[in-house]
Amino acid sequence: GGTVLWVELPERIDTIQLYQRALAARISIAPGALFTAQKRYRSALRLHTALRFDERMDSAMRTLGLIAHQLLGESD
Repeated sequence: GGTVLWVELPERIDTIQLYQRALAARISIAPGALFTAQKRYRSALRLHTALRFDERMDSAMRTLGLIAHQLLGESD
């Protein structure tokens, strides 16, 4: 089980790229494209939320946001 959070980002962000960069930063996310057989949900992601929110989680979320912001700037 567990709890998840479905997050939809601006369409210009490809969460496969976000996943690759996040993984390099030791952050695990699930890109939305994994949850469909069609070419959908490219800008969505799933976050596991069953863990206690602490300083480590806060730092990971901030880093994930910075990576997403970088990707958004690269798509201009």
